[in-house]
Amino acid sequence: MFALLSLSSVNSVSFADIEYITINTSYSYLYKTANYSEHYDFKINSGEKIQLIETIDNFYKVTYKFEELDYIGYIPAELASIYTNDQTEIPVYNGRIIKDTEVYKLDGSIYEGIVLLSDTQIYLYEGFNADNEFTNIKFSYNNQIYIGQVKTINLSPNGVNKVVIIACSIIAAIVGIILILLGFKSKKKWHKILKNKKK
Repeated sequence: MFALLSLSSVNSVSFADIEYITINTSYSYLYKTANYSEHYDFKINSGEKIQLIETIDNFYKVTYKFEELDYIGYIPAELASIYTNDQTEIPVYNGRIIKDTEVYKLDGSIYEGIVLLSDTQIYLYEGFNADNEFTNIKFSYNNQIYIGQVKTINLSPNGVNKVVIIACSIIAAIVGIILILLGFKSKKKWHKILKNKKK
């Protein structure tokens, strides 16, 4: 099971069973100490498998290989989750596919052979913005967890109707135009009043 756990949840899992963690945000720095004061000059991307040494306060102490060098550092627990070998699902789905769609890797290349069908549940791990052409997602396919991106028009966050989002955007645009027109009208009115006073 794909667990999105904070450090407070680690106590419910046997520490001996925890060997790896993974980043569940878009990326995290590797900090040199168990605080945010200083970090190495590289980022660990979402989904990478990181070997865990121990937990300290609200940080995971880990070992990480970057460009053939081994680093020991710390990752904030709020940015990571426990990695398990039998990840078969994401427990917190917050969106769904609304039209059959191909999936792209984060580098823009396509996942060959993967098509997400309408009503497939997904996890929007970087939020949702209807104005973006693509949205980053995590999804389960053939009992494996993948990270990728799909065209935003082909998905919807749970509890939000895309038609409503579009309608709200149109309404906001119309209201903006009305306010601008009213502003011009008001400005002309004041100009007229001031002109009459000068006479």
